[in-house]
Amino acid sequence: MTVGIVITNKEGIAMAADSVQTITTENGHEKTYPYANKLFAVSYGHSIGIMVYGNANYYGIPWETLIKLHRKKIANKTYNYVEEYAKDFLNFIETTPVSIEDQKIYTYKSFLGFHFLIKRELDLITYGGEQQGGEMPQKNTTEEIFKHLAKLLTSYKENVENSNVDDSKYIKSILGEKNVIQDMNNIYGDYYNSFKEPIDAITDIYFKKIMHQRSGFVIAGYGEKEMWPIVTEIILSECRNNKLMYIFKKDENTNGRVFTYAQSEMVHTFLYGLSGELLRETQNIISTHCSSKAEKETILNQINEIVDSNLDQTFEVIKILQKPQLASMAETLVNITSFKETISFDMETVGGPADVAVISKTDGFIWIKRKQYFDAALNPHFNSQSL
Repeated sequence: MTVGIVITNKEGIAMAADSVQTITTENGHEKTYPYANKLFAVSYGHSIGIMVYGNANYYGIPWETLIKLHRKKIANKTYNYVEEYAKDFLNFIETTPVSIEDQKIYTYKSFLGFHFLIKRELDLITYGGEQQGGEMPQKNTTEEIFKHLAKLLTSYKENVENSNVDDSKYIKSILGEKNVIQDMNNIYGDYYNSFKEPIDAITDIYFKKIMHQRSGFVIAGYGEKEMWPIVTEIILSECRNNKLMYIFKKDENTNGRVFTYAQSEMVHTFLYGLSGELLRETQNIISTHCSSKAEKETILNQINEIVDSNLDQTFEVIKILQKPQLASMAETLVNITSFKETISFDMETVGGPADVAVISKTDGFIWIKRKQYFDAALNPHFNSQSL
């Protein structure tokens, strides 16, 4: 996982990212490694940065490699708008050759990985973790699993993205070449016999453009004709039938804004003054124990007003921060997310040294902090332009 931060105002843009990379194996196991690079200059001499989060590679090619190859391709070419830089990068990825066979293999493995992760969630409900051989359930969890699968199904129905590819027939054609029922039995075991209907319903939703194994790219800065910072985002999945699945977003409202990517809980806690989980629990308690509807609405409105007031004050201050303060705030938000994971029992998927950069219209892309895996004194031929 990752935490990526972008903070913007009229002075410029601060971008910061942690350094932990999470690798997920084909059977759903995860392992983390430190010192991954996630923040880059799109091209030196341009006021544009790119940050990557999510899946770490594209058909086995690390994103760092592809981003730096794109940098060589774009060279000194300039665009009037940030959106054009983002679409140039997208076009570069679309034209990166991937064989039809590799596409099919990846799509199939992605489908299996999607279900492996759901199965792990069911194990967590039933056994308190992944099932071990011969282990008995801790309790009767049939009803709880049905509720969980129903919640997943509702969530997927609400969040099926309108991507650029209609791929349901393509996926079904690939899966038709495999023994899907056997695969589902191998993944879910007894779960599939007991909960076949909701699992099959989730599979049907998967066919409707659920983008699994995503990579996200934040491309932010200034085009030649843009005076204010622009933030764009590309959410990219696999290549299916020679068509790249992606979603493109653009945000021009950037004066006094904080954008968070991947893990955002601690950043939201800082901005709102309390965690989202605590806010939801407080609202639930009030809804449960207030007998009067009017009283309940009054209390909830007062809480929302306090939260909104805290948020508004924070954003007003962000609007007037100078470039060094923007950088310091972005780095701090990365570090508090990392520290929160250090003192929890969850796997640490955020951490390592934070890379930080500031982008302004006049100064361009400036590194504030940048880790290196080598001693710069021993490599005088390698300069900052290569980073």
